[in-house]
Amino acid sequence: MAENKKSFILYGDLIHTIKKMPQDKAGILFLTILEYVNDLNPQVEDILVDLCFEPIKQQLKRDLITWDKFKEKQSLNGKKGGRPKTINESQEKPKNPSLKLETQKSLNVNVNDNVILFNYKKCSDKELVEELSKFKETYSKDILNSFYRYWSEKDDKGKTKMSLEKTFEVDKRLITWSSNDKKFNKVENKIAEKNIIW
Repeated sequence: MAENKKSFILYGDLIHTIKKMPQDKAGILFLTILEYVNDLNPQVEDILVDLCFEPIKQQLKRDLITWDKFKEKQSLNGKKGGRPKTINESQEKPKNPSLKLETQKSLNVNVNDNVILFNYKKCSDKELVEELSKFKETYSKDILNSFYRYWSEKDDKGKTKMSLEKTFEVDKRLITWSSNDKKFNKVENKIAEKNIIW
């Protein structure tokens, strides 16, 4: 058996052979298998045990060859240091090569692998309303209005609360907002007319 290998595979269909053997011979066969995998070079004197052991021995040899090939492959993969990089580290992947640089700067969305993401850092009030309108079917107007009023509030430098966050995924924030609303019932029934967006 391979060095430092502590286990081996014994196939379940062997039961069909073992059942046809007398119990004392089946015990000798099992002991012979264990001696073989522990490199004790068993000498089989009983012809019936020897006939049953030979195909098992050949299968164990095939399994050992497969194991050695697997170990070698894993070792080579480890030496390579993982999956090769698809883009040279010195090159930057362009955000959108089809747009001119000044056009890219004026956009308020990030383009990455053909998926348009909501850019909360540069988002205008109108764009936030458009983003929230995607959730009209999911959330009540009160939830969406209170969410809008809170996150579009600006500080003395004109930055919205939303833009000051490290991350901001509207759908996930709305889930939290809605669950907190249910929990604390903070949504006011009377909303000032100027703050209603729907």
